[in-house]
Amino acid sequence: MRIVFFASHLLHHRVLLPVVCELTKRGHDITVQTNRAAWRGLPSCQMALKPTMVTGINEASLDWVADLISYHCVWKKAKERIKFARYFVPEEYDCAVSTTKDMARLESLRRPINGYTSGVAIGYQHLPAVVVLGRAMERNRYPTEMPDAFRIGSPFESRHQFRNLYSGNTVYPCGFPHLDHVAAGPKVDSNEVLIIEHGAGRKMPFRNDDWLGRILSDIRDCGLKPVIAKHALRGLFAPRYTSAVETVSSWWPRAARVKLILTTGSSCMYEMWSIGLRNAFVVGYEGGGRAEAFRMFPDIYLAHREQLRAVLRCPELQQPRDAVTRKVIEGFQKLHDGKGAKTAADIIEEVAK
Repeated sequence: MRIVFFASHLLHHRVLLPVVCELTKRGHDITVQTNRAAWRGLPSCQMALKPTMVTGINEASLDWVADLISYHCVWKKAKERIKFARYFVPEEYDCAVSTTKDMARLESLRRPINGYTSGVAIGYQHLPAVVVLGRAMERNRYPTEMPDAFRIGSPFESRHQFRNLYSGNTVYPCGFPHLDHVAAGPKVDSNEVLIIEHGAGRKMPFRNDDWLGRILSDIRDCGLKPVIAKHALRGLFAPRYTSAVETVSSWWPRAARVKLILTTGSSCMYEMWSIGLRNAFVVGYEGGGRAEAFRMFPDIYLAHREQLRAVLRCPELQQPRDAVTRKVIEGFQKLHDGKGAKTAADIIEEVAK
């Protein structure tokens, strides 16, 4: 089968590359669309100046993504059989695959002018699913029931309006493929608090370093040790901090070994929930507009500084208690079975027939 993959943002390839590798291993002809000449290397200027809009995609930037999700060796082997192309003719492919962020373009490929090319979207950020555009499978091999948290009418679905993605399409539960090799493991005793850095330009005040200083101060005042997980795309104007603070290049695997996790509204919350972590909180009063999506979870959304201090001091407050929060976390965790790439590949094969 001939299958083409594309994405409008470099980081969207996090969920696509594991599926690309799986389908390549099965012997399919895979094309990945690029838009940047190979000789130009990484889109460093975009990464520094526009970290939320990194659209430069070539082999070098995809190698960077593979390293980011710990897929370097698998990707390196798969690349030997992958074709990279700046343009592609839709009707020459059995299926086009992207993420739920690019549903509009996938939908356009289903028009007569593009040969009615089949489209599949892999869930990104807050929807662990595979969306088949416009039709259901002929075989009854895949459960179509999403957990309650993702069904139409639930508080979480209403907040994110998943019904717009569901409408006219068929949705299949599927864990995030790039997390297949990740598991939280047993709880360990720790005095560390992991702060998820948000980088620059993400609905936060321009070069506002004070928020980080306030959080670091509160953590230390409670006798705990702060650790900062750097954002993969920090940008030139990301928060600054001294070498006295320990830093790690990614939230995983350190997140599995800390007492608490603090974010300002990062979508990695959904990834942490998927692997079973329940000790993550959103510092809403420092999060600006990016934290609003988590306001619906009152027990993990910290609306003012005293709430953070209380959580840092009181173990009984360090786990979610609200029914809606627990149901959403359980929904993400239920779909994380370590087979996301395989499930997505199975569905794509079925669609491409």
